[in-house]
Order: sequence, then C-alpha cells, then structure tokens
Amino acid sequence: MKPARYEELIIDVPQVMEPAQWPECCIYRVPKRLRQINNEAYTPKLISIGPFHHGKDELKEMEMLKVRYFKDFCYRTGKCQKDLASVIEDNEVKIRHCYAENFDISSEDFVKMVLLDSAFIIEFFLKLMLDVEEREYKNDYISSKPWLSSNIAEDLILLENQLPLFILEELHNQFSSNEAVANIVNKLALEITETDSCYNDLAEKLNRHYDQCCNRNMGYLRSTYFHNLWRGTATAVGLILLGFTIWDIIKTYK
Repeated sequence: MKPARYEELIIDVPQVMEPAQWPECCIYRVPKRLRQINNEAYTPKLISIGPFHHGKDELKEMEMLKVRYFKDFCYRTGKCQKDLASVIEDNEVKIRHCYAENFDISSEDFVKMVLLDSAFIIEFFLKLMLDVEEREYKNDYISSKPWLSSNIAEDLILLENQLPLFILEELHNQFSSNEAVANIVNKLALEITETDSCYNDLAEKLNRHYDQCCNRNMGYLRSTYFHNLWRGTATAVGLILLGFTIWDIIKTYK
C-alpha cells in the first residue's frame, strides 16, 4: 500500500499545452552572455518599442510624445482611435506570438502599447523622410532636432525594441493612402544607414584595425586556439612539443 502522501499528489497536466515557441516568433531578447559584456549597447536610451522595455521609468518621458504622434496619425488618416485599435485587437494573439516571451500585460494595455508604438514609428519616419519643403511639421519636436532623431533611430534598431513588421503594414494598408508612408513601410528594412551616429569614429577605427592582415590573423588565432584557459593551455603544450620534435630532428641531421 502506497503512503498517503503519494495518494494525495495530483499534477494537473493540460491536454493541450502551448508550444515553447510559436512559429511566428521572430523577436528575442539579447543573450545574457552578450549583455554581460556591454549591457548598455542593447538597452534603449530614449524610447521603448514593444513589451520588453515597456514601462521603464527612464523611458517614460517619451510616452507623451507617442500620444502626440498618435494624434497626428489619426488626423492624417482621418480615422478614429477605435478603428485603429480594432486592427491591433484583431491581431493581438499573433503579435504576442511574435515574441520569445510571454508578457503579463492585460489585453487592453497590450493593444494600447502596440497602437501607440506603431503610430509613432510610421509618423517618425514620415516626418524624417519628407523633404523640408514638403514637411507639414517643420517645427516638430523630434525632426527639428537632428541629434534627437539620430538617437531615437539608434533605439529603433535594437533587437529588443521591435514590433512585428506585419502590424505596421496592416495599419498602412487599411488606413494610409499617403505615398510617402507607402514608401516608408514598403522599404522599412531597406537601405537603413546611420550617418551621424556617435559610434561612427569607433566603427571606422575597428574597420581599419580589421583591414590589417596581421591583426586579422592574430584575432583568428586567439578566437580559435586561445578562447579559453583549457584550449590555450593545450595549444601552448602542443607548440612546446612541436618545438622539441623539430629540435630533435635538427640534432639527428647534425
């Protein structure tokens, strides 16, 4: 007879369990190993996009600007908030599945977050890409400050600071007839360049360093034969044995 403590043990296992990762999954967190090397390189400085960094105190200042851009988006498309929100609501599950984590965010808050972030991205690129004479918002808070727009652009390319591209296309296809916006969304992932990043000088130095054959070969040797203590020790011992072998061969011929 089994002890009573085993008879009372019941594990409720659902018949249908969610997969560890959905097929739509395409947005991930930066691996911890990379973050340990340089955490700031993978963390947004000004604005959060998507759920990974949503609600952080240091990024809340830009939330009011998102609301302003959302109003611009509504005005330009001639649609009310309810119409725009319905697009996000209809795709909420699919959007959530695009992320490698589950988020404890209510449906209402999630829809609001995605809607504000989507509208911000579209309006941000619209205002930057229009020629000055065509720009309707010449006194726009961001586009009138090149340093600010550059820093925001750097945040928008971070791995953890993303929205699924399909939801931007969905909003555009349903509500936007502006040719400039069409070009932005259709070519959003093409020809993305950063001309005035604060990392330009560092990038140029790294490229010059890599272009030197000696530096490139030394880097290969380090990464291949000395990337940890054990591999480095084994390589050193192997070189010593090789040296003794060559010395013995030379002595033999003498």
